[in-house]
Amino acid sequence: AANPTATVANSQGATQKLIIPFNSRYKFMVSVNWVMDPVQGKLRPAVLMKGAAEQIFQRCGTYVKGSEVVPIDQAKVDHFVKVYDTFGGAGERVIGFA
Repeated sequence: AANPTATVANSQGATQKLIIPFNSRYKFMVSVNWVMDPVQGKLRPAVLMKGAAEQIFQRCGTYVKGSEVVPIDQAKVDHFVKVYDTFGGAGERVIGFA
């Protein structure tokens, strides 16, 4: 089953999706979706972001390495820049997800 976008009631009582649509100025979009939490075994809201890799990366402070969540250090920044430049230099579009 697809993970539906979460909704919230607005001031008139109608529901609306929790989403920030893609904007070419900021180059990313954000949505709140219901996802199955494998630890709790139930649905929970999750904030999902996608867009230009450099925009996503600069908004992150940690990343998942195996089963660990680790802080982004200078070595990871340097690695990101190297990979981004390699793909970008070859004309590839680089999309980030968080």
